[in-house]
Amino acid sequence: MSINCSHIIIRNLTVKYSSNDGFNIHGKWVGIRLENVRAFSNADEGISAHGEVEMSVDGAEVAWNGSTAGGVADVGKSVTSYSNCQVHDNLGSAFYFSGKSHSVSDSLIYNQGKDFHIVEGSLFQKKGVIWRK
Repeated sequence: MSINCSHIIIRNLTVKYSSNDGFNIHGKWVGIRLENVRAFSNADEGISAHGEVEMSVDGAEVAWNGSTAGGVADVGKSVTSYSNCQVHDNLGSAFYFSGKSHSVSDSLIYNQGKDFHIVEGSLFQKKGVIWRK
């Protein structure tokens, strides 16, 4: 699913088997909110914010995605926040952040070789994250 607009809420959607990212957001979009979404078995990331995207995710399950970066990979100058998420069984890290600012709270990570990959220069906060190998 490609999102190309600002001030939108996407709820209760499952994206599977995409040849790229499950939820793919490029550009300079703000006010994007994903609620109760699932991204399963996509060829690249489950969720990925690029460019200057500002997005929040509340309630997501991200699993079995094929990117070596991560189940979630936010890059560029993106500003993202994730809460109440389950991220598991992805090829790369659970979360890969190389954007401007990112946070993860009250989430569960399991069956991942690595929980977070944070590129130098990215601001990152986590709170209430449980990680099980």
